[in-house]
Amino acid sequence: AYKLAEAVSARGSEIQFSILNETMLERVAGRARAAGMRGELRRSARLSALWRETRETVLNTDIYNLDRKQHVVGLVTKLRAGMQP
Repeated sequence: AYKLAEAVSARGSEIQFSILNETMLERVAGRARAAGMRGELRRSARLSALWRETRETVLNTDIYNLDRKQHVVGLVTKLRAGMQP
């Protein structure tokens, strides 16, 4: 997580940072959708809530110009824990 954070938070890495955030959101959405398709409604709802929280975190980091390294490390940690079966 720390190496990834350093790679996407360096000066001039705005595009990489944006791609990382979008990719993370897409992965959570995809897992929520797949769980719903399998009839795992509680898991799907939990992952949907995780997607909303993640999106809010991404938006707040951008709006308030928060530390990108800290954002990435926190995001990776949160998603790793939240996407467990």
